[in-house]
Amino acid sequence: MWRLRKCLRGAAKEAVSALLVSASSPEIIISTLKLRFGNPEYILSKLVYDIKKLPPMSQDYHKEIVSFSVKIQNFTGAVRAVGREEYLQGMSVVSVILSKLPTVLLSRWTDYSFIPITEGKESRLVLLSDFLKEEAVKVSTTSNTLLCTYAQRST
Repeated sequence: MWRLRKCLRGAAKEAVSALLVSASSPEIIISTLKLRFGNPEYILSKLVYDIKKLPPMSQDYHKEIVSFSVKIQNFTGAVRAVGREEYLQGMSVVSVILSKLPTVLLSRWTDYSFIPITEGKESRLVLLSDFLKEEAVKVSTTSNTLLCTYAQRST
């Protein structure tokens, strides 16, 4: 029970605060947390909302691509974790993500995705997540040195 008290924070702690004070069993507390936060629809709708709130990436996307890519990977992973594969097939989230990409990345996305989309082997969301991850790896591997050098020259 002590470990449970120690690890809970924020809204989760507030949701079970009365149960933590009383002598409730850990099973009751975990059951309450699952009811409040474990609903797959709630989790995914929150993540979709977070994606919609993301600002569009600038043409100078090198500074933003890594964190943006990680957010999309987290969404894709969450969809798989809660077993809601239909979210991977939906076009609405893909459209939202694509609307946030600069034209340079849209052009690269077109080249990257044309053959896999026409073959229909993978969902567009998974392809897009993989594409963004590859772009983030490229940028973080090759551009960080250039960005640091450029930043030092500017100061």
